[in-house]
Amino acid sequence: LTKEKKSVLFIERGFLFRGFMDNEKSCIVQNKDGVFKYNLITKELTKLTDKKGWVLGWSPDEKYFYKGTKMEQMLLKDIVRVAMDGSEPDKSISLEELFPNGKPWLMKMHPSRNEIVFDMSVNNGEEIYKLNGVFD
Repeated sequence: LTKEKKSVLFIERGFLFRGFMDNEKSCIVQNKDGVFKYNLITKELTKLTDKKGWVLGWSPDEKYFYKGTKMEQMLLKDIVRVAMDGSEPDKSISLEELFPNGKPWLMKMHPSRNEIVFDMSVNNGEEIYKLNGVFD
């Protein structure tokens, strides 16, 4: 561990950092205008989609990214898989159908193991859930 300080990414316009890609040469950022891939070497910003949603992660081969959609007060209703070219989602999972009595939120996705961990409000309490093989 070193105490070196180095700015890796600075973008104005209110972007939120969503995480480094596996190659650590790119990262995913998001703002009110959509989801973007930012190349840390070339400084190129590529728009992936202008649709709203919460970026959860991306596939190990970097062909897809995953996001929660249909947000209502930070609660997610669906998870969709979108190609990095920004095309329409090709797969989706309805959290409302999987968990009709719960309210999923605070999701985190492990990019190389295709797992999603999340907190869910259930019966005046909180439970932690893990989904495996999300888009196998």
